[in-house]
Amino acid sequence: MNSRFVGKRILLKAQDIYGRGRVPCGEEDFLFQYHLSSINDDCKSAVLQYDEKCIKNGGNQFTNYPDTTGDESTITNYCLETFTVDHELFNSHQGRVNRIINDEKDLMRKMQHDTRTKATDDVTDLDAKISEGATVYALLVAEFEPCVELRPHYIERGPHKGKQTKKQKWSECIVDFYSD
Repeated sequence: MNSRFVGKRILLKAQDIYGRGRVPCGEEDFLFQYHLSSINDDCKSAVLQYDEKCIKNGGNQFTNYPDTTGDESTITNYCLETFTVDHELFNSHQGRVNRIINDEKDLMRKMQHDTRTKATDDVTDLDAKISEGATVYALLVAEFEPCVELRPHYIERGPHKGKQTKKQKWSECIVDFYSD
């Protein structure tokens, strides 16, 4: 073991921390998250720091779990022979947590994509309204909300440079795409 393992996270079973038969009620299935703080001079043991997080064995969400006693914050003689197993235990649970988070993100992306697709499909409706005689300004007011009053604007480039027009600032779309 060398310093490249410093900072790596592991999960320790409650019975490994407290000892068999001394695990507090309700913590039997808990896995506590520690990180490797430093390697001892004998290169066979290490110092672990408690990250104040835990997860139930087989669970899918880490929970903040502060050390109220101060006894479990530091383990000074963690046997490095078990590092690989404990680190893999962390990786498997972290993977499960990440998969759930990524699934939620994918669902949000899909909903946003569907909303954008729905919005582009509504363009045909706008074309029909324009052909019926609706003004672009009326369509904007129907879809968006003006933020401030009309203000003068001078055109800086092009054939109409120097001419004064009116400019309007608009807010985000106020139409609720999720209601069907």
